[in-house]
Amino acid sequence: MINFAKSKTSHLSADHIKYFKKWITWIYSEWSEDKARKGSSLEDLWQKPVEQRQSEGSCLPNLRLVNHVRVSTEACSSYLLTFEGNVTIVESVFAPGNMCTISTSTQPGILLAPIVESSSKFVTIRSDRLISREDTYHLDLYHSFSTYPTTLGNLVLLMANTETSARQRELIIDLAPPSCPCSDVSTLPASVQHLLSEIATSDGLSAEQRNAVQAAILCNDYTLIEGFPGSGKTTTIVALLCCLLQMNRTVLLTTNTHSALDNVLVKLRKYTSD
Repeated sequence: MINFAKSKTSHLSADHIKYFKKWITWIYSEWSEDKARKGSSLEDLWQKPVEQRQSEGSCLPNLRLVNHVRVSTEACSSYLLTFEGNVTIVESVFAPGNMCTISTSTQPGILLAPIVESSSKFVTIRSDRLISREDTYHLDLYHSFSTYPTTLGNLVLLMANTETSARQRELIIDLAPPSCPCSDVSTLPASVQHLLSEIATSDGLSAEQRNAVQAAILCNDYTLIEGFPGSGKTTTIVALLCCLLQMNRTVLLTTNTHSALDNVLVKLRKYTSD
């Protein structure tokens, strides 16, 4: 086993192994704390009685199905199931968008469904099938921990013995600077250069912002664009997105807040109808 392990990690440096050990420890520690704080979700349906789950604030016991509505679209059909009971529902906990499980006293977890509406007296979920009105049901919040296995998988892939992973380790762990672009601005398609000029005219794109967009398009690894609030980062991002779309590139746009994403998309609508 030792020889096998060495053969699979011989391509890694001491810094790479140290990085792996550090992050795998942090991920498992966070996962453990998250489970301790939220509960084990599905495991609790079998391991904890309803009364204990209710006292922990994650379960609405002894609910009755009081109404169902069929909702049909071109893609699929579903049912809106509304439950009531002799409990006060905390709307901030059992809020729309949260996932929940539905159980009976003899059948744990017969449904996994999203909450679509709630009040202090009722909760409505969306289900792909009907259930009996005769039974009494327990609704438990469902906590997914799927991000942790995904993160662990990404960490393992970072350590793979491939050319792509090796370059990623250079950039992420060894902190190697990004490689300089092999092309210059003159290699950009004429349509992109024209679009940049159009955006510069309509949105007042400065020479510095234009250079940032061009550098991002031509970069080989990554580009960091910094700026104080109000310095025009959103306008720069919109210009970059327009150019990438003009080049038929696929773009993944992520932000820290919903409002930041909205600001980008609102400005982007000026230049695209899609």
